[in-house]
Amino acid sequence: MAEGLARKILREKGATDGIKVISAGTAALPGAPATPEAVEVMKAKGVDLTNHRAQELTPEMVREADLVLTMTQAQKNFVMKLLPSSCNRVYTLKDYILEKREGSEDLQKVAELMKKLEEKQQKFYMQYGAEIERLKEEHSILEGRLREIEEKLTRIEMEFAAQTEEERQELARLEESTRALDIVDPFGKGIEVYRRCADELEESVDKALGRFVNELD
Repeated sequence: MAEGLARKILREKGATDGIKVISAGTAALPGAPATPEAVEVMKAKGVDLTNHRAQELTPEMVREADLVLTMTQAQKNFVMKLLPSSCNRVYTLKDYILEKREGSEDLQKVAELMKKLEEKQQKFYMQYGAEIERLKEEHSILEGRLREIEEKLTRIEMEFAAQTEEERQELARLEESTRALDIVDPFGKGIEVYRRCADELEESVDKALGRFVNELD
């Protein structure tokens, strides 16, 4: 729905030159059509989704994008995990359109903590990844060493948990505080939820594109 609304709004603003709009899902079934509810709701807004087909988000799409907008904080987190270097180009729609808001510092901390957690995870598995795989293989082959191997794995996992506990707890707290900026995904819900989502998307996409177009000038 957001892609259709974005294209329509860009046409109405006369700002289609040089701007390419692409939508993709974080859990999409490639080739799937838009839901009947989405088609009906968007038809009322002058957007035709009958030929729309879903595609799955890829790192290449994110890498090539100047701006990535999501409906929810969870989707934003997914994109940043998919391509950590995209942190400064990924926003929820409401995050992007609100210049000053309560919790803006928390959103920045979420991005910083996710990057820090990703770096620690990579460093940790560079240090212990080979040993973990070796121990798992021995576990399946050497039944007699099962207890010893399980104890080693447990120690390593506890060390990883201890090293990242502070970041994970803080990240969970901050994600909870930023959910007010989410746009609820209507998939699987009734037509009224789709209508409310479409209205909220239209308003947010309009404001987001207004800001984006102004920044291009």
